[in-house]
Amino acid sequence: FDFHAHNTTCFAGLENGMRNCYVNPLLQALYFVPWFRAETLKHICHNEFCLTCELSFLFHMLRIGATSTVCQASNLLRSLKQIREAAALGL
Repeated sequence: FDFHAHNTTCFAGLENGMRNCYVNPLLQALYFVPWFRAETLKHICHNEFCLTCELSFLFHMLRIGATSTVCQASNLLRSLKQIREAAALGL
Protein backbone atom coordinates (compact mmCIF):
# COMPACT_ATOMS: atom_id res chain seq x y z
CA PHE A 1 0.00 0.00 0.00
CA ASP A 2 1.40 3.39 -0.95
CA PHE A 3 0.95 5.71 2.03
CA HIS A 4 2.48 8.62 0.14
CA ALA A 5 -0.89 9.46 -1.39
CA HIS A 6 -2.35 9.94 2.11
CA ASN A 7 0.67 11.51 3.82
CA THR A 8 1.45 14.90 2.32
CA THR A 9 3.98 15.76 5.06
CA CYS A 10 7.70 14.98 5.13
CA PHE A 11 7.24 12.69 8.15
CA ALA A 12 7.14 8.91 8.45
CA GLY A 13 4.19 7.41 10.27
CA LEU A 14 3.53 4.73 12.87
CA GLU A 15 1.65 1.56 12.00
CA ASN A 16 -1.94 1.71 13.24
CA GLY A 17 -3.03 -1.89 12.80
CA MET A 18 -1.55 -3.04 16.08
CA ARG A 19 -3.61 -3.89 19.10
CA ASN A 20 -1.73 -1.26 21.10
CA CYS A 21 -2.11 1.59 18.58
CA TYR A 22 -3.38 3.84 21.39
CA VAL A 23 0.27 4.49 22.27
CA ASN A 24 1.07 6.03 18.84
CA PRO A 25 -0.10 9.59 19.66
CA LEU A 26 2.03 9.58 22.81
CA LEU A 27 5.08 8.31 20.89
CA GLN A 28 4.61 10.99 18.25
CA ALA A 29 4.20 13.71 20.89
CA LEU A 30 7.41 12.58 22.62
CA TYR A 31 9.24 12.57 19.29
CA PHE A 32 8.41 16.24 18.77
CA VAL A 33 9.82 17.34 22.16
CA PRO A 34 13.32 18.36 20.98
CA TRP A 35 15.25 17.86 24.23
CA PHE A 36 13.55 14.51 24.93
CA ARG A 37 14.23 13.25 21.41
CA ALA A 38 17.89 14.35 21.59
CA GLU A 39 18.48 12.66 24.96
CA THR A 40 16.70 9.50 23.86
CA LEU A 41 18.71 9.26 20.63
CA LYS A 42 21.95 9.52 22.65
CA HIS A 43 21.03 6.59 24.92
CA ILE A 44 23.06 3.40 24.53
CA CYS A 45 23.07 0.39 26.86
CA HIS A 46 23.16 -3.38 26.59
CA ASN A 47 19.99 -4.38 28.45
CA GLU A 48 17.79 -6.73 26.48
CA PHE A 49 14.45 -5.09 27.27
CA CYS A 50 15.45 -1.45 27.66
CA LEU A 51 12.52 0.87 26.90
CA THR A 52 14.83 3.81 26.22
CA CYS A 53 16.89 1.80 23.71
CA GLU A 54 13.75 0.71 21.87
CA LEU A 55 12.34 4.24 21.93
CA SER A 56 15.65 5.51 20.56
CA PHE A 57 15.50 2.97 17.73
CA LEU A 58 11.92 4.00 16.94
CA PHE A 59 12.86 7.71 16.96
CA HIS A 60 15.74 6.91 14.61
CA MET A 61 13.34 5.13 12.23
CA LEU A 62 10.95 8.09 12.34
CA ARG A 63 13.82 10.50 11.67
CA ILE A 64 15.23 8.70 8.63
CA GLY A 65 11.92 7.40 7.27
CA ALA A 66 10.43 8.73 4.07
CA THR A 67 6.86 9.93 3.75
CA SER A 68 5.75 6.51 2.50
CA THR A 69 7.47 4.69 5.37
CA VAL A 70 5.43 3.12 8.14
CA CYS A 71 7.34 2.43 11.36
CA GLN A 72 6.36 -0.27 13.83
CA ALA A 73 6.61 0.10 17.59
CA SER A 74 6.47 -3.67 18.15
CA ASN A 75 9.90 -3.95 19.83
CA LEU A 76 9.07 -1.08 22.16
CA LEU A 77 5.77 -2.70 23.09
CA ARG A 78 7.50 -6.08 23.60
CA SER A 79 9.90 -4.40 26.03
CA LEU A 80 7.02 -2.68 27.79
CA LYS A 81 5.34 -6.06 28.38
CA GLN A 82 8.44 -7.21 30.29
CA ILE A 83 7.66 -4.70 33.04
CA ARG A 84 5.46 -6.50 35.56
CA GLU A 85 3.37 -3.43 36.40
CA ALA A 86 2.74 -2.64 32.74
CA ALA A 87 1.80 -6.25 31.99
CA ALA A 88 -0.64 -6.24 34.93
CA LEU A 89 -2.36 -3.20 33.40
CA GLY A 90 -2.58 -4.95 30.02
CA LEU A 91 -0.28 -2.45 28.30
